[in-house]
Amino acid sequence: YPGSAVVICGDDDAWTDGNPGRSKATSAADVMRCRAIFPAFQDTDTKPTDFNDLHCLEGLEAVVAQLTGEPELHQHKVEYDAMPDLLLSPPGILGDMVAYYNATARAPQPGIAVQTALATVSVFTGRSYRTTKGNHTSMYFLNVAKSGTGKEHAKTVMEDILMAAGQESLLNGAGYTSAGAVISTLLQKPKHITVIDEFGRYIEAAKASKNSNLMEANTQLMEAIGRCHGTMRPTAYSTMTLTKDKADEFQNRKVKNPAITLIAMTTPAALYENLNSSDIAGGFLGRFIIHQSTQPRMVHDDKDLIDVPNRIVDWAEKIISRSQPSYNDGIASESPHFETLPFSGEALTALREFDQYRVDLSNELEKSNLEALPGRSKEMAMRMSLMVSLANDPDASVVDEAATKWAIDYVKFALDQAVNILKMKVSGSTFEAEKKEILAAIRATGSHGVTWSEMMKTPPFSHHKRRDLTELLGSLTDSTKVGLQTVQTGKKGRPREAYIGLK
Repeated sequence: YPGSAVVICGDDDAWTDGNPGRSKATSAADVMRCRAIFPAFQDTDTKPTDFNDLHCLEGLEAVVAQLTGEPELHQHKVEYDAMPDLLLSPPGILGDMVAYYNATARAPQPGIAVQTALATVSVFTGRSYRTTKGNHTSMYFLNVAKSGTGKEHAKTVMEDILMAAGQESLLNGAGYTSAGAVISTLLQKPKHITVIDEFGRYIEAAKASKNSNLMEANTQLMEAIGRCHGTMRPTAYSTMTLTKDKADEFQNRKVKNPAITLIAMTTPAALYENLNSSDIAGGFLGRFIIHQSTQPRMVHDDKDLIDVPNRIVDWAEKIISRSQPSYNDGIASESPHFETLPFSGEALTALREFDQYRVDLSNELEKSNLEALPGRSKEMAMRMSLMVSLANDPDASVVDEAATKWAIDYVKFALDQAVNILKMKVSGSTFEAEKKEILAAIRATGSHGVTWSEMMKTPPFSHHKRRDLTELLGSLTDSTKVGLQTVQTGKKGRPREAYIGLK
């Protein structure tokens, strides 16, 4: 009955320590994205627990009334995390993975749950599927959240799913120490997923004393995500001291169709304190789908252990088995077999519209030195569209419009969120310099302050367009550096609404 709603009629084991009936029914409802209801009794002297007891004590009519009336419901709820509901509930197996994350998380991180699901689908489909436009599914994801808010649960969920599907070998260590480490890992595992827990510290270490090894590793990662369709080779070094066989072996090292999925976590302070505009201009950060969590710290919920749902495992097995013919998944030097899917006409139309948005946004961001950030957003949307189509149907033969529109909406949301935050946070950006100039000018007015109408006539305020000045003032107000206050001018002067420097 695929069109029917599923309702779990749980036992209410109120007389048993831990109430396992309610606990397990609740967990099942959470992970299966359905409702759980529990019986209510007029008389509890006999310590009734389930709907069979309700039938015996009060009759079938009471059971029907509770099932069809307004029963006590349990439905998993997640805290608001800035992301729209449509994106927090992705389609197909992605939604099941999100539900599994939420049902097992001690602290809610609904946005990171979606990023985790996308990364998991990315590694399962990597080096196996592509579009007729040459898009592959390897992607990089970055999650920014306060310490102590549960962002580390992403690693646990991915490990659980990969192990349940018999694909634990796809897991890699926590990052790469050098360019050679990237290549060496790909030679052993041409398809794998890497989880970096403290990404901000990783960037900091790469910059410390100009750590060339980590900087080269980042450069190699940039190359890897762009070479899914081609071949990666290590940097050439002298082979004069090697034997001919060793020299030939060294020179012939190569990875065809590298497929790295990377998911990174960091705190806002650790990331933004170590970023500057050159990190964006160089393209490294622009290769990530960035999610900035708004979740506050809260008391953790002790959840019961839950097995990975069978339908997630079944989907993974179908995805793997579909790409098995002549499959060279584990052989780095040989191209694997690819299942190739075309985009529908409607999907291509949606992508063209999104590409125009990307171009317009890049032009607008030139003044902030952030124009490189949207550069690969269309490619990301195309990769994600393929992933979403396969998440909906492991036997999909086309990347359809619905999957593509969801992917575009997701990439656009992440891009807009990143742009708004990075304009204010990144050291060396034009926006930051303009903000400092405006702050200094407001502070120079002292307790007199400056009104909006005065700004329109006075440099440096008047050098900016109204919209840009509003954005600069909003950023300064949000950071409590300036405030809009009622100011009395002299003893007889009329009160004015003026911006005042606060600190």
